[in-house]
Amino acid sequence: MEPFYFNGDRGPLFGVYHAPAGEARSRPGVLLCYPAGSEYENTHRTFVHLAEALASAGLHTLRFDYFGCGDSAGDFEEASVDGWLRDISTAAAQLREGTGVQRIALVGFRLGAALALLSAGGGLEVSDLALCDPVLDGAVYLEELGQRHRARLLEVSLTLDASAHSPEHLELLGYRYPAALLRAIRDINLTAPAGPPARRVLVVESTARNTLAGFSENLGRTGADAEHRSVDALRTWRRPGEIRVPLEIIDTVLHWLGGDHR
Repeated sequence: MEPFYFNGDRGPLFGVYHAPAGEARSRPGVLLCYPAGSEYENTHRTFVHLAEALASAGLHTLRFDYFGCGDSAGDFEEASVDGWLRDISTAAAQLREGTGVQRIALVGFRLGAALALLSAGGGLEVSDLALCDPVLDGAVYLEELGQRHRARLLEVSLTLDASAHSPEHLELLGYRYPAALLRAIRDINLTAPAGPPARRVLVVESTARNTLAGFSENLGRTGADAEHRSVDALRTWRRPGEIRVPLEIIDTVLHWLGGDHR
């Protein structure tokens, strides 16, 4: 595990490179795309375990923090969707240049999955795309965050602070979302992709309800080799302070990326 900083267009970005164990296998380099806000915190440990598992399987793996998140430069209130998409492109270039891999796979959770899909559909060359509990409708996602925020306040016997909601920002689970970021997230609608974002796409959902099966079928209609998996796993992104790891999701992504299918 090698932590380091690399240059983003608005300031240094923090990354952690996980070198493949032994001789690197002929596989794409893997770039992990975190979710944002409280879901970043809830899935951080999962990303560490996933990166370690991928590296152990012989895959060059990089996880990194977007501008305004984690240990990267900037404040969350300065963040933007367009900026995060540029950060993904920058991190992908860093992975290519640092390791010499010819192909890039993106693995994203929640909003990170939406950003990965937007990046792959927006010109970033991606061979494999794994989307875990992806956010497909930004307006629905923000409403979910709002509901969880209000429920959390009730749990700790607090009332909603009117100052946390203004024309300039909205507080959601401890993060102040600027108005421009809220608008950009609300505009996300990925239910009907226009073209194949990658040659291979895996859609993973952590319930047995198969709510994402139709989305996977839509991806298949674009010409992508799309696969949908429902796994009975912990929805750690929903649980404040959750430290357990959904091993079922890690195993699903690991076998899909690191298996002997090539």
